[in-house]
Amino acid sequence: MNSKLKRNSKQRTHFTREELLGILQCAKDESQRDFTIFLVLYKHCMRSQEVCNLTLGCIRPSITKMEELHIERLKGSLVTDQAITNHVGIPLLDEKRALREWLAIRPTDGGDQLFNTQKGVLRRETVSRLFLYYCQKASAKRVDDARAKGVANPETKAIPESSMFVHNLRHSRMQHQVGKMDLYCLKSLAGHRAISSTMVYLTPDQRYTMAEAQRVDMANF
Repeated sequence: MNSKLKRNSKQRTHFTREELLGILQCAKDESQRDFTIFLVLYKHCMRSQEVCNLTLGCIRPSITKMEELHIERLKGSLVTDQAITNHVGIPLLDEKRALREWLAIRPTDGGDQLFNTQKGVLRRETVSRLFLYYCQKASAKRVDDARAKGVANPETKAIPESSMFVHNLRHSRMQHQVGKMDLYCLKSLAGHRAISSTMVYLTPDQRYTMAEAQRVDMANF
C-alpha cells in the first residue's frame, strides 16, 4: 500500500475496538516501545509529532498522586496535562503498565526523548512507517484467523487500507468516546481550542455505527 494514499477526511474509516486491539497486540509482540507509543497516541488523542516531542520530564506527578502526561499540542491546540491511566479489564489498554515496562528497558544513551532510539531522535515519519507495518500485520492475522474458522469471505476481516495511517488513532479515540461522555470533556480530551473542531466527530463512522446498532439489538431483542 502507498503510505501517501489520498484520504477524504469527511469519509474517515475509524478502527473498530477489535481492530485497534489487534494492532496494539501485534506491536506489543515485537516492540514494547512501539506498542507504548501507539497506546499513548490513542489514549491522549495525540499527533505523531507530539508523541515524538515528549521528554522524560513530560511525565509529572499530580495532586491526586496519579502521574500526568504534559502534552505540548501542535496546530493551535491547547497545552494539556492528562492523567496516565490504567485499565483493569484489558491489559493492552493499561497505559501506566505500558509506560512502566517501557521505562524499565528504555535506552539511557539516547537523549531525554521519552521514546528514544539508540540510532538517534525518533521522527514522526518513522512512527508512521511502523504503524503501517503493524496495521498490515494485524490485518493479515485477522484474515488468517477468519479463514481458519471457516468464514465464507475471510477478506471481510481485513483492516481497510484507507484506515492504515497513524493519525487514525486520534480519530478513533474520539469516535469511540462520542455519545459516551460530555461534549466539552471530549473537547478537552482532544485538546481542541474550539468546540466546532470536536463537533466534527458527532457524525459517526458508518462501520462503527452498524457495530453499535448490532450491539444494541443483541442486548434488547
